[in-house]
Amino acid sequence: MLKSEIEKFIELDNKKDLGLVVTPPKTADYIISSLTPFRKDEKILDPCVGPGVFVDTLLKSGVKSEQIQTYDINPVYKKKMDNLGISFKNQDYLLSYTPLLNFQFDVILGNPPYLNKSSHYIKKNKKKLQKIFGKINAHETYSMFIVSSIGRLKNGGRLGFITSDSFLTLKTHAKLRKFILNTCKIKEILLAPKVLFDNQDVSTSPAILILEKCTSNENKINRFENIINIIPRVKNEEEYQSPDKIYKIKQSKYHLLPFNIFFTDVEESIIHLFEQAPKLETVLKGYIGMHTHNNLKYIAAVEGTELSRIFEKRNEKINDPSLTFKIISKQEFNSPKWKPYLKRGGSEQYYRPIMEALDWGSESIKNYDIPMNVPFETEGIVISGVSSRLAARYMPEGCYWDSNKAIGFIIKDKTISIFYLLGLLNSSLYNYLAKGIINNTNSLQITGIHALPIIIPDKLTKVKIEDLVRTIMNEKKKNEDYIFSRDQMQTIFKVCDELAPSPCNHNTTVYAIPILIRLLYSTGIRINEALYLTCNDINLHEKYLVLRNCKNGKDRMVPLSDSLAKACEEYFMYRNQFPSIRKENWFFIKPDGSQMNRGSAYRWFRRILFFANISHGGRGHGPRLHDLRHTFSVHSLVSMSESELDLYYALPILSTYLGHQSLDATDMYVRLTAEMYPDLIKKTSNICSSVFPVIDINPGNDETN
Repeated sequence: MLKSEIEKFIELDNKKDLGLVVTPPKTADYIISSLTPFRKDEKILDPCVGPGVFVDTLLKSGVKSEQIQTYDINPVYKKKMDNLGISFKNQDYLLSYTPLLNFQFDVILGNPPYLNKSSHYIKKNKKKLQKIFGKINAHETYSMFIVSSIGRLKNGGRLGFITSDSFLTLKTHAKLRKFILNTCKIKEILLAPKVLFDNQDVSTSPAILILEKCTSNENKINRFENIINIIPRVKNEEEYQSPDKIYKIKQSKYHLLPFNIFFTDVEESIIHLFEQAPKLETVLKGYIGMHTHNNLKYIAAVEGTELSRIFEKRNEKINDPSLTFKIISKQEFNSPKWKPYLKRGGSEQYYRPIMEALDWGSESIKNYDIPMNVPFETEGIVISGVSSRLAARYMPEGCYWDSNKAIGFIIKDKTISIFYLLGLLNSSLYNYLAKGIINNTNSLQITGIHALPIIIPDKLTKVKIEDLVRTIMNEKKKNEDYIFSRDQMQTIFKVCDELAPSPCNHNTTVYAIPILIRLLYSTGIRINEALYLTCNDINLHEKYLVLRNCKNGKDRMVPLSDSLAKACEEYFMYRNQFPSIRKENWFFIKPDGSQMNRGSAYRWFRRILFFANISHGGRGHGPRLHDLRHTFSVHSLVSMSESELDLYYALPILSTYLGHQSLDATDMYVRLTAEMYPDLIKKTSNICSSVFPVIDINPGNDETN
């Protein structure tokens, strides 16, 4: 058949949303060769004949036209079949199926249409298809074609299909796999080239499936003992006949893995692990979370987290205040009005700071769907429901979680610790079990996690893993708030002053970076506050700047040191050489006069850290530009303490300066100062102990006795 004719057929099919994908001739040749020899009395069916690629190959191989029966829902193919002397029925192969049609054919072969539940065909016929195929799968046409074809085959009959490989592993096809195992011998599974249908604008990973019908309980042993040829993914059609690898396994092995997964490349030791080890559900139970029905209204990002910076950036582009994303301070987050909320997926393991908060006001709670049987607020593990790898993290007490991208798991067996399970689940072995065997998509389901085997450790191994996980978590927590040393800051300033623009980028912001970094460190203002400064906000004569519309809705005045004022003056001289194209007259601009943005600032900061030999933890981890504010606060407390001002006297001064609404939000800097300067805290403690008398409470010295 000419290529133009095939393209015409595809166009006709697409107009009716019938999911035609034309099989390349070499693939049709291979499937037919896998079903040979054909007896002269055998009846052969192509249930979705389309332009007749399989029919052409059958006729070339010597099969008589009277042996071949064809069906298609599209009548356009009748003319060609009539010309070839082939019987053709214009009918819906799925809707016409009844058990009365069983055991009719010796061979059924083809390429079933690729339609899923969102297609017009399945939506239109949903109830009818559910009635016929609902016990197995009524969501994908190819799955229903397999079921219908197995039914229509005679016992001992053969089936050869090329279809999507998703039925091999997806949990939604578990019933289909079980049906195949209980009715057929699987002769071969070959993973066809991923690019096989690229020229037809079809994105799928195809597989060739060869079956032999073998029903009844009497044949159970025959099915179990059947040897399957497994051929891993080939690169092109030429490799069909001489693949690099061919695995041979007993069909009984497919009964051992969760959901009867049809694995294609699994070591014997892994199969043994699934067969012998208890399931993870014996020690860990997962729960679907809650719905807010309006995340924009009820969910807020916690200040200082990666999410808050994302929200800030989004809010810059939103003019309607009712559509902006909420950001709350850490002080607000710690109040009864908010609960820790776990909503996001992602590949981070072991630990991630709480980034989101759930509005816990009495009126807000009324709008939520909160499952009654879920033990929210219990310490446990959260696993990303959407992630390229298995990612498990510690879940502290008090948390609620979403019903989509985060799944909460609670320990059932208290002899197994959270830390041991975190080590197990985040290992490369368990990533392989969960993402390589049970589910190779980005989505994870509770049942898939429950089905994993649990390796019960000896005491020594358990302790080693727990200690290692604690160490990893502690290191991750340290990266939340990074405090630069004074020596590091001097190195950063030196690197800033040595930065040079790229000859390819004439609109670079490199000239603004030295003053921006100095301003953030010397004043402790936020990066957004700095980037939104205008020239009118900076008074070099009286040495202060004004921050407009800060987080508490008020303006704030911030003093400038003599050295910083001088640096700003030098930058002004350079900056004023550029045009101002905006009425706001931004202080930090590009050479073309446009406002400098956060992305540019962050990219330069990463480069500065690299040249300063300060390691960076990657996206979402420190050090961050915001850590310059933390560093300013800690260094300020240290300076005040070195001037013999008690830390807790200094705290209100720092709190007011930073624009915090209460001391609670500033108190964290005492902890950070204590971690970095423990001797300073000891000195402060000694001062406090001399103020308050020591009371010796000793019941043994009670004079009344």
